[in-house]
Amino acid sequence: MLKGLLSVMLTAASLAGCTGVEGEHYIGVPESPAWFQSASPATIAAHFRSRCEAYGFKPDGPEMANCIQEEASTVRAAKQAKLHRAPSTPAYQQPPSPTTSQNCMSRQSYPGAPVYTTCF
Repeated sequence: MLKGLLSVMLTAASLAGCTGVEGEHYIGVPESPAWFQSASPATIAAHFRSRCEAYGFKPDGPEMANCIQEEASTVRAAKQAKLHRAPSTPAYQQPPSPTTSQNCMSRQSYPGAPVYTTCF
């Protein structure tokens, strides 16, 4: 019972954090591809504004707007590239090359026993 209540409370707390500066509800964590697609431009700008202020840009200067745009573009491109990058497959999972032929032999000790296959 306590675990269920705790789970509900944690879920409610996490959902409360998914509201942007314009009151919109977005999905994903900040800087994720889902966040970029669902958060308003004002929410995205507010997120990167704090980073640019930490870099020392003045709040209402043209450099601030350039910084926000550059930070958002850089992060969005990096996240998209990571999302579309093909996962590396270990060599043991790669299929044999088409020029390589394999001969396999299967055997079963008795009916109903496991079948063992050996390829060479």
